[in-house]
Amino acid sequence: MTPFSGLSYKAAAFHAVIGRRPAGPAFPRSAAGHVRQHRYFLELKFDHDIKRFATTGTGVARAFGWLDPDTLKYSLQYRGEGEGIYDYGPREWSDQFAVTKAVRLDLPLVRLPNGPPLLTPVLPDALIHRRIALLRSVARQRHRFFLGYLDLGKGPVDIRIGRQILAWGETDNFRLLDNINPLDNSFGGFFLPLDERRLPLDMLRGSYHFGSIGPLADTFLEGFAAVGNKISLLPPIAPGSPWVPGGLGFPNPAVRMVPDVPNRRDIRAGARVVTTYRDVTYTVAHYYTYLDVPGVRFQIPGKNPPKFPLAFPKFGHEINAIERFPRVPITGGSLTFPIPPYYAIVRSEVAWLQGEPMNRQGRGSSADSQCGPGSAAPQCGGSAALHRLERENNVEGGLDPFVYPRFL
Repeated sequence: MTPFSGLSYKAAAFHAVIGRRPAGPAFPRSAAGHVRQHRYFLELKFDHDIKRFATTGTGVARAFGWLDPDTLKYSLQYRGEGEGIYDYGPREWSDQFAVTKAVRLDLPLVRLPNGPPLLTPVLPDALIHRRIALLRSVARQRHRFFLGYLDLGKGPVDIRIGRQILAWGETDNFRLLDNINPLDNSFGGFFLPLDERRLPLDMLRGSYHFGSIGPLADTFLEGFAAVGNKISLLPPIAPGSPWVPGGLGFPNPAVRMVPDVPNRRDIRAGARVVTTYRDVTYTVAHYYTYLDVPGVRFQIPGKNPPKFPLAFPKFGHEINAIERFPRVPITGGSLTFPIPPYYAIVRSEVAWLQGEPMNRQGRGSSADSQCGPGSAAPQCGGSAALHRLERENNVEGGLDPFVYPRFL
């Protein structure tokens, strides 16, 4: 018989009802007592120890025979998720076309003679269908090959290669050293534990165990490198979901969100050293990653046809909200120690996030943003308008809230 570490599964169902009407501009509006979540979840995991095949079998495992590994195994995991409110939930979730079509924007009806409307308070059907198609494709059902990796160990060296999750942090809510894997908040929101929201990355991970070094015990060095083109907005929190923050789910035909996905070769990578002195475990880490919250840069659309040369943003002619994900270096450390008389464990972390993107209200005059370098327009004064915006650290005059503070 082939040795198995185990075939395991995890299944769950979740039902959530919010006791009061949400405050603020949330959309769709859902009354108190309405179901907001009817989620089901299935996870199947298969672990297979193939160490003995390295010396007695054939196939891929035999290729490691020359190494005589101490550890040789692989793990596969399937994850399936479903959300029922979009099929049989309250009307605001299950009949979103009718609910969204009833919305009237705070806009006047502006049209040219014998021409299509330039502005209208009525949402176009194409926009509503696009919203619903995105919502149902990412938030109704998911079936994923979630994890798949190979473990190889020999002496003090351990290597794991494949799709995996790596968590270095010691805290449960404040992710300082735990920003390696992006979080998926689109399917269940913040009610789900972090372990269930982390998105796996295609990663190479290795460690070297030094053991005891003088007064230090259990010392090891660990490093990783992972592809860079997986971010928290893939999949996004689709408009129409109960988990869209604030008013971001309200239909706005004038703005389109466009994620700027990093290149696959712009990797996440880093290393840490972990050791124990007496009863205290210390960690020092440095890594490069992409944070979950982007900075947003707005691109104003070009002009409408010459007979009406005003840039009215509308569906098909939107302001593009470019969601930028810069690679952020993070340096920090942690320490953990027990307090036996109280059966307690103290955990602490500190980190420096260098260049984290922040969103703020832009400074300067928005009129200056219409003046390019060397503009001949009288109100621009050549390049004076551009220089004014540069002094305000805002090259789009109130429409560019993408900044990089030096320390946070």
